[in-house]
Amino acid sequence: MLELTENAEKRIKWLYKCRLLLSSKIPRLDWLYIRIGIKDAGCSGFEYTFDYDNEILEKDKVSNNIIVVGEAAQPYLEGSTLDWIKEGVNERFKIINPNESSQCGCGVSVQF
Repeated sequence: MLELTENAEKRIKWLYKCRLLLSSKIPRLDWLYIRIGIKDAGCSGFEYTFDYDNEILEKDKVSNNIIVVGEAAQPYLEGSTLDWIKEGVNERFKIINPNESSQCGCGVSVQF
């Protein structure tokens, strides 16, 4: 469903390791999956969402046993790649999506 770059895989492993180490001390870190979706927002129409979750629903698609994409987002994310990028002092996940027709100027919202 969603391909991961080597940088994204490394970051997810790091996040998962941190979660295991800290979940007994910080309850909100007790998650099993990273859920990626989309929502209506922004000047271009849609924004990607990243949340933590503890369940996989029947129609979810799972990548690398940890990335979950819900049914509504699947057509939009088909063929996409998740990357972890560094831009100066900022670091973040970035979705490289061939289904996007445009992005807003700040790169936060997209159009399909």
